Amino acid sequence: MTRTLLSILLLALLPAILAASEYTHPAFYETDNVTLDNGFRIVMKPRGEVRNVSLRLVVGVGTEDFPCGKKETPHFLEHLLFTGTSKHTESELDDLITENGGTWNAFTEADTTVYTIDIFSKYSALAIDILYEIMTDSTISGENVETSRNIIHRESGGEPSKLRQWLFKRGIGKGALWKAF
Repeated sequence: MTRTLLSILLLALLPAILAASEYTHPAFYETDNVTLDNGFRIVMKPRGEVRNVSLRLVVGVGTEDFPCGKKETPHFLEHLLFTGTSKHTESELDDLITENGGTWNAFTEADTTVYTIDIFSKYSALAIDILYEIMTDSTISGENVETSRNIIHRESGGEPSKLRQWLFKRGIGKGALWKAF
C-alpha cells in the first residue's frame, strides 16, 4: 500500500521535477555592461522582438547607510523625488508614462534605492528623460515633504510598531526617528 502511494505521488510530481531541471540556454544570462564617466553602470539585456523595456536606476544607498534614527531617509527621498519637477507635476509625469503604456515605481532596500519604469520600447527615450528629470530636477516643497511623510506613515501601518512604542516610552530614540521627517 505504501509503495503504491509513493509511486502515485512520484508520478504526480514528475512534471514538476522535469520542469525544474529544464536546460536554460547560456545566452539567457548574457548582458552588455557599460560604466559611464560619472560612475553610473548600465546593464543591457537584449530581448529579441520584445516590445517593452524595463529601466532600473539603482542608487547604491539604502536604509543601512544611515544611523538608527535616520534609516527611513532614503525611503523618504524616494517619495520626494516622485512629487514632481520644475517641468512636470507628479500627475503630469504619471500621465506621460501611463499614456505611453508604462508604469513607474520605486523601492528602498537595505543597500539600494531603485527607481523603475516599464514602458513600450519605442518610448524608451522618454522613460530615460523622465528618470533623469526626477533625479536632477525634482522640486521639494513643504507640501511635498508633508505629503511624503504621510505616505510613509500610512505605508508603515499608520502607527509606530509595538517595538517602536516600547523603545519610545523608555526614552530610546526620542526625537530621532519620530521627528526625523
